[in-house]
Amino acid sequence: MSKKTITPQGIKSVGPYSPAVNVGNMLFLSGQIGLIEGKIPKEFKDEATNAIQNALILVENAGFDKKNIVKVEIYLKDIRNYPLLNEIYSKFIPSPFPARVVVEVSNLPKNANIEISMIAVK
Repeated sequence: MSKKTITPQGIKSVGPYSPAVNVGNMLFLSGQIGLIEGKIPKEFKDEATNAIQNALILVENAGFDKKNIVKVEIYLKDIRNYPLLNEIYSKFIPSPFPARVVVEVSNLPKNANIEISMIAVK
């Protein structure tokens, strides 16, 4: 099976990895943070919104739809943002919702407050 990397214009990796990899009918997204014009927004709401939008851009650029998302992993520096995350997340990810895990971590790339990765299947 062939492996195709997905690197849309405007999304740059902050390390030696592909933003997304398509293998057959499956799409694997690397963690996406909420950078806006190369900077982390001051408000968690803006950062979370952009992290989710960055991930969805990759999904769509790979020819998948957000309804194809089956697994989501979210890393938060502060688990107290969990209720706000749920509010924002439910505006972008349709029901029936994919399987999901949310964990609190001590640090993230670029000192981000949220990182999100996804798996999609057609």
